[in-house]
Formats: sequence, structure tokens, C-alpha cells
Amino acid sequence: MEPPENLRQMTMPSDTLRADVMAICEPKGRMVGSPGHARARAYLERRFGELGLTRYRGESFALSFRNSSAGVESQNLVGVIPG
Repeated sequence: MEPPENLRQMTMPSDTLRADVMAICEPKGRMVGSPGHARARAYLERRFGELGLTRYRGESFALSFRNSSAGVESQNLVGVIPG
């Protein structure tokens, strides 16, 4: 089964994907609120823009939600593939 045209345009070389994964791997972790978390988030938001993704809602890729089990506000990053 062929992926839709807009997804076929999103393919990238494996070395690019590896570089992205390595960029967000933090030796000291990415716990929420940590410097590693902030760096990973900034990197992902920049890459979403470079890849041409659009924001799901509002002016940011961040989509807030309440993590009731941890009792904190959290965010996921959501980008939409145009088309």
C-alpha cells in the first residue's frame, strides 16, 4: 500500500533521522523542566518548522493538557503535514 502523496514527500535519509534522534538524546535526561527538556523542545520546534509542518492549533506546536496522575500541566508538540 502506497502512502499518500503528502507523506511520500516527507521521507528523509536515515542519517538525517539519526541526527535528529541524537540531537534530542540528552545524557542527563529530558525530565520536564530540566535544561535537557528545554533544549529538546527547542530543537523539535525548529525542526518542525524546517520540515514545513504547520501548527495544529494556535501560534505554537505545543498542545497543553493536564496530567492528572502527576498533578501538573504538560505539553505535547504537534505538527501537521500539509495536504
